[in-house]
Amino acid sequence: MPEERFYSIERVERRVAVLVSGTDRVIVPLDQLPKTLQEGGTIGVPLDSEGAPDWRNAQRDPAETELWRREAEKLLEEAMAKQADASNPD
Repeated sequence: MPEERFYSIERVERRVAVLVSGTDRVIVPLDQLPKTLQEGGTIGVPLDSEGAPDWRNAQRDPAETELWRREAEKLLEEAMAKQADASNPD
């Protein structure tokens, strides 16, 4: 089974998609990606034998999207709690 990397679809603008994986951000032409991609979604991208992403064979991954959504909610809740704590001195 080929190695795979997951990317979150940060945004789509004009003819490109901005994808994020960890601290990496890449811009990929839309014609190289699945037609069904959606902002905020996640795609699994197989890596070729040299480790480069094979964008044309990327697949939407609803399960990974849900995991990323839950993680984002958790981080937002933590940030809001810290902000509330900081604005309420003892």
